[in-house]
Amino acid sequence: MAEHTHARRLRNLVVDGGLQWRYVLWVTGMTVVVAVALGLLIVQQSTFASEQIITALQDEATSWLDAQARAAVIAQLGQTDLRLVATMTAVGFGLTAVVAVALLWMSHRMAGPLYRIGYELEQLRQGRLSAPGDLRRGDQFRHLFDAWRATHDALCERARADIAVMTEAIDATQRVGTHSPSLHAALEELRQLVEDKRASL
Repeated sequence: MAEHTHARRLRNLVVDGGLQWRYVLWVTGMTVVVAVALGLLIVQQSTFASEQIITALQDEATSWLDAQARAAVIAQLGQTDLRLVATMTAVGFGLTAVVAVALLWMSHRMAGPLYRIGYELEQLRQGRLSAPGDLRRGDQFRHLFDAWRATHDALCERARADIAVMTEAIDATQRVGTHSPSLHAALEELRQLVEDKRASL
C-alpha cells in the first residue's frame, strides 16, 4: 500500500515528463561533471601530498625511523587516500540525488502551470471558456497565468456582449415579423450560435 502511494505521488510530481526529465538530467549532469572535477582535484592533491611524504620517508635524513615505522606511516597514508576517495564518492552520489530530487520538485512547479495553461487553451480551441481557477502556492509563471486569466475574462465578456447583441437582433426581427424562408433559416442559425456561446461560458 505504501509503495502504491509512493508511486502515485511520483506520477503526480511528473506532469510533463519530456520537459521535466530533460531539465533534471541536464542540470544534474552538469552538477556531476563539476563534482567529479572537484573530487579529482582534491584526491589528486591528497595523493600528491602522500607521495611527497613517502619520498621524504625514503630519504636518508629519516634513517632514524625503523622500517616498521615507515611501513606503518605509508600504510596509513594509503588508507587515508582510500577513505578520501570513498568519502568523495559517497558525497558525490548524495549530492547528485539531492540535486535531482530538488530539480524534479522545482520542474514540477514550472511544468504544472504550463500544463494548466495548455489545457485551458485546448478547451478554448474546442469552444469552451471554462473557469481557469488558480495556481498552487509556490507555482512558477504566475504572471503568465494571470495574463491568461485576464484574457479568459475578456473573452467571456465579449461572448456575453455578443449574446446580448444577437438576442436583441433576434427579438427585433421577430417583432417586425417576416415570412422569408432565408431570413427564418438565418434566425435559426443565430439562435443556435447564441446557445453555443452560452454553453461555452
